[in-house]
Amino acid sequence: IDTSQYLFNINEQNDLIYINMIYDSNHDNGNNQTEYKITLPNMYENLDCSIVKNGDVMQDAALFYKDASKKPKADFPDNFILVTLHRAENTDDLSRLKAIIDSLNTIHQQTPVVWLIHPRTKKILQKENIKVDFLILDPIGYLEMIYMLQNCKMVMTDSGGLQKEAFFFKKNCITLRDETEWVELIENGFNIVVGADPKKIEDAYSKMIEKENDFDINLYGNGLASKVIAQKLLNEY
Repeated sequence: IDTSQYLFNINEQNDLIYINMIYDSNHDNGNNQTEYKITLPNMYENLDCSIVKNGDVMQDAALFYKDASKKPKADFPDNFILVTLHRAENTDDLSRLKAIIDSLNTIHQQTPVVWLIHPRTKKILQKENIKVDFLILDPIGYLEMIYMLQNCKMVMTDSGGLQKEAFFFKKNCITLRDETEWVELIENGFNIVVGADPKKIEDAYSKMIEKENDFDINLYGNGLASKVIAQKLLNEY
């Protein structure tokens, strides 16, 4: 098959591998999609090597640095929605960009929105004279970003990494993309994928803004992935 026309999500649970294939006959614009689901037995035991499910060192780093977080110099409201939006699929497509911003303008009337904007996207807003009713801040460093994650009400983003960091800091997330790599966050109710559809965005906001999730579930190793890796290496070598 021509794999360039498929979007793949692969998830492992209970010794089974779940492969979610979405066939897109018009891959460039995301129309005419057909979804196929395949379940396979976990064949890891047939590989001639040791495989360890250790978790994600990204969570280790986030939790390690949380006590060193720093408040950005800029002023911003309490209980805000943290927004990032930088992918070309959103920022280069003016119809998508305007649809997302219009939805955020509406949401801002109920809950303050703070957008950490990429300089390239900022230029597009200025060039196209797109109206933004909420607070825009320039990019910040990692420690400042951790502070924002710790103190926000919820996250809305098209970033892959920030979806997971929202979970690390126990925040619900809305993903402004048409798909996500982190299907486990969707399946466990921590994240909703909405694309650039205004109704989906606003419906997801209404659902997630006050939703109480159990963030104690261990999806990424609970900050111990590095120790598991190190111990395995010590034991093996």
